[in-house]
Amino acid sequence: MIPELAPIYTRVGHTGAQELRFRGRRVFAELLGNVNATQMLVLAITGTLLPIEQAVLIDDMMTAMASADPRLWPFKLTRLAASHGNATYGVGATIVASQGALFGPTRFQQIANALLALEATTSNDDEIAAQLEGGQVGFGILYGRYDARFDALIGQLVRRGHAGRYVALVQRAVHVARTRLNVEPHVFVAIAGLGLDLGLTPVQIGALGMLPLILDALPNAVEGADQMPDALRCLPRAAVRYVGAAPRTSERARQIP
Repeated sequence: MIPELAPIYTRVGHTGAQELRFRGRRVFAELLGNVNATQMLVLAITGTLLPIEQAVLIDDMMTAMASADPRLWPFKLTRLAASHGNATYGVGATIVASQGALFGPTRFQQIANALLALEATTSNDDEIAAQLEGGQVGFGILYGRYDARFDALIGQLVRRGHAGRYVALVQRAVHVARTRLNVEPHVFVAIAGLGLDLGLTPVQIGALGMLPLILDALPNAVEGADQMPDALRCLPRAAVRYVGAAPRTSERARQIP
């Protein structure tokens, strides 16, 4: 007997003969010509259509994160997968590998949760310092001394006049981390604070974190697929040592002179 399965409900989209619907919005009559790509991407993630003055803050975040250096290990993977001649492989491999990694959705989600906890459990700089001393995700740079993207993004948000309470909390926590603990923040802390200010949940902020990753993977994937370097597609024979069983020879092969 086949067990009864609960129905799966979806509200993300519908294709009609004369109109499309995306997250409950009419595509042709409501969205087309009136919203930009960033608004559509955030709508896809959250179901909320951000006003343009908030969407430009996400634009700033994406631009501040544009560091597609192929020496960074996420994009080494991009290059490896794309070297077989398909940029899609490169981007796809990068996204799949990002889950649970230091640069992926889980990291963004963890930092957003940490900021929520920091707001709920601290009321002064001494309490913030005590929290950070215990080791807080997003504080401390593993690959260098300083993440220049953090100050660049925060500076741009300030120039835009953004004064959200979570970005303000981030600025306060970073001041404590720098002056008392000599610890630097990762740019992800600023992104998580901005996402919370825009009303995103930690899970949605994790999904938002995939957007700059895709941005940086794209040029590596396209260039890597165009180059198709032999060094990434195959190992030289001298570097391979086979330790398995000897190859079998068929009776027919033995009869061939």
